[in-house]
Amino acid sequence: MISGATAGSVATAAAYIADVTPSHQRAGRFGLVGAMFGIGFILGPAFGGLLGTYDLRLPFIASAVLAGCNVLYGLFVLPESLPPERRRAFDWRRANPLGSLRIILGSRNLSRLTLAWACTWFAMGALQTTFVLANQLRFDWNTQDNGLALALAGVGSAVVQGLVVRRVMPRLGERRAAMIGTSLTTCAYLLIALAPVGWVVLLGIAVQATGSITNPAVQGLVSASVPADRQGETQGALSSVQGLMAIVSPLVASTVFSHFTGPSALILLPGAPFVVSAVAYCLALWAVAGVRPPAALARAEAGATLLANPKAAGGN
Repeated sequence: MISGATAGSVATAAAYIADVTPSHQRAGRFGLVGAMFGIGFILGPAFGGLLGTYDLRLPFIASAVLAGCNVLYGLFVLPESLPPERRRAFDWRRANPLGSLRIILGSRNLSRLTLAWACTWFAMGALQTTFVLANQLRFDWNTQDNGLALALAGVGSAVVQGLVVRRVMPRLGERRAAMIGTSLTTCAYLLIALAPVGWVVLLGIAVQATGSITNPAVQGLVSASVPADRQGETQGALSSVQGLMAIVSPLVASTVFSHFTGPSALILLPGAPFVVSAVAYCLALWAVAGVRPPAALARAEAGATLLANPKAAGGN
């Protein structure tokens, strides 16, 4: 409960990156953070497992030490990202999940991007919940097989988000990159869902890693759609949506898995939860396709203002 109540560090880090990074570089920087997550998901379990062989409490002590290092770094090394005159005053009416959700649902662009963000994390929750069970049932994979497959997913995601995102984003643009990423990940989930043999699952993981350009692109679009003094609460709202999906997705995925693998199942399909994930990514693709790039949106709003009040631009 304490961990959940104090889980704002990721949103704060994303807001910090948005504060200190030009808008055209933010997606690449968000990709670097995603790469660090991928590396952490690889090294963390390995390091924890090694420490756990000596004492089962030792991994938790090590985690506390690492968290303490973050505290010290934030206190004594990391400078503030915004000067006092650019900071927004604290308001309890916005300091809650509903208040922050009202902010990101208040515009067409942000509503669509929030929907895309929710769909991607819903799909990820389904993968985390049923991936091991489905592979055990279909291919008789053991713990090592599943562990290596998940490690491959982490390595692929880290490579793409750390090395590829910042190189392709300036060429593609964030909206197009998000659409390509969602399309690739839709195909990846269908490969994992309908795989007749194990190597097709690995192919799906490789395609999914390529599609991991989606989240940095969506985050970049969200960041570019709000002013500087709203970066923190907007990133916090995305974290709230992500947390809600962490509740909903395992419930839906496990229910679907049960229906398609139980004795009364009309069709034996252990990969059914990943079909649902593919549908979620199709919805994300639809949402992103309707997003207007922030620059175009600003030009349209400026044009509307000019038509409404020509004197504002020096007209007669």
